[in-house]
Amino acid sequence: MLDVTNETEFVDMRSVPPIRPLRENAFIARMRLAVQFDRIAVSGLDLPPFQIGAYRSIDTDFPLSFIDAYIAERHHLTDPLYIVGRNSLDPVIDAEARRQYPLTDRLARLLEFHDIHHRVFFPLRRGELMFAAVTVTRGTPFSADEIDALEVLSPVMHFELTKELMQRFAAQTLKLTEGELLCLRLSSLGMTSEQIGLKSGYKTETVNTYLKIATRKLDSKNRTHAVAEAIRRKLIG
Repeated sequence: MLDVTNETEFVDMRSVPPIRPLRENAFIARMRLAVQFDRIAVSGLDLPPFQIGAYRSIDTDFPLSFIDAYIAERHHLTDPLYIVGRNSLDPVIDAEARRQYPLTDRLARLLEFHDIHHRVFFPLRRGELMFAAVTVTRGTPFSADEIDALEVLSPVMHFELTKELMQRFAAQTLKLTEGELLCLRLSSLGMTSEQIGLKSGYKTETVNTYLKIATRKLDSKNRTHAVAEAIRRKLIG
């Protein structure tokens, strides 16, 4: 999927390039058939160290020289699109964001030089937390219907471009052990702690400890919530 190197060579998230050039991609090509856009940036993972704003996870076909300059010069601090977008529940259109906050001359020149126009920012949230975003651009403005369609498609595009990393490294990044994952998996099947103990060979007290620790690591309220989080994050089937 990613046009950087073979993902199987990555041993952990720290070895994964934070900016991953996205070249030919069959899924994104299909999305462009639904709504035409020129460039796309998928930022953030649903993992605390890699959420949007940290610039540790970006899949994009934006020019890398633009991305490098944007990050190095810390344009997110003054970019109207990001300033409005980070507090928004709805898609943010570049032109509308600029009515609230002025675009700096340097960022204006950077966007113009790389022929980046009519950006639209789609925040992805889980409750009050914005963990990721999808940004698309086009030479002509997007219609309201196109933005509505992209709003529906953006979580799908984010999932498709990040699922391999999430499936491979989420448990590792969250520091979930094999025992904790096994107990979560068996709990998802409706088993009690006693039944999980019989199935796994763990003592009931050990099962409860594993589930309590996993619940804390997943920032969940209780066992049921932890199981739901583990399923949502693709940690268990």
